[in-house]
Amino acid sequence: MTTVASYLANFLSDQGITHIFGLPGGENVPVVEAIRQAGIEFVLVHHEAAAGFAADVTGQLTDQPGVCLSTVGPGAVNLVAMAASATLERSPMLAITAVIDSTIRPHVTHMKADLHDLFGAACKRSIIVTAETAVSDIHTAWELAKTAPRGAVHLGISPEVAMQLTSSQLPKPLNTAQIPLAQQKGFGNLKLWLETSKRPFLIAGVGIEAAAAQDELLALVETWQIPVAVTPKTKGHFPESHPLFAGCFTAYGDNPLRQALS
Repeated sequence: MTTVASYLANFLSDQGITHIFGLPGGENVPVVEAIRQAGIEFVLVHHEAAAGFAADVTGQLTDQPGVCLSTVGPGAVNLVAMAASATLERSPMLAITAVIDSTIRPHVTHMKADLHDLFGAACKRSIIVTAETAVSDIHTAWELAKTAPRGAVHLGISPEVAMQLTSSQLPKPLNTAQIPLAQQKGFGNLKLWLETSKRPFLIAGVGIEAAAAQDELLALVETWQIPVAVTPKTKGHFPESHPLFAGCFTAYGDNPLRQALS
């Protein structure tokens, strides 16, 4: 048996996490101390938004969820926009915040923000951890964050729960196996679409990076001789010197490529 905070910190260390970005507060001290004891460097920032940006970039650079931490109330709310950004940019992130424990929440008037709903709208999922479900919650959050489409997952842990004991029994593995591309819905029609299209045009999106499908993209374009554009986040994943490269497609402003396609 171990405390929820210790299990979380040791789990993150076992996954290779070496840095966690955030701001401490009274409500997350048990987690911050567990992080220290697990040998993870806690990087103190001036604002929770900076912690979120750092975790976002860490996720993009390492292909593992970047981790950020905040306390309750406005501190946690400051992370919401960064979690939304990570989710929209397909960056794996674990956003850990303190929450007000359910046993005292009806009597609390200070820092009483509904973080479950706030993060639930911005993340792939918001999970409020309990001592009974902590192990499963932590594993689920980690796997969800790094499973395509990648994004942020919120873990809310009250100080009361963080100090409670939890079973170290591992949960059943989360089914995150990726469906082979050829078996995905609609893929069987791709050949028909290409054969019947008069002027096919391909726009490669951010999923190319997450799937490491750069070679497959190049092969598809060259086999079918299709012009291809990339979205801003996909720049660099198709050679811009290639004769079939059509440029960067955006939905904003005076974009000549968008005008030509319309």
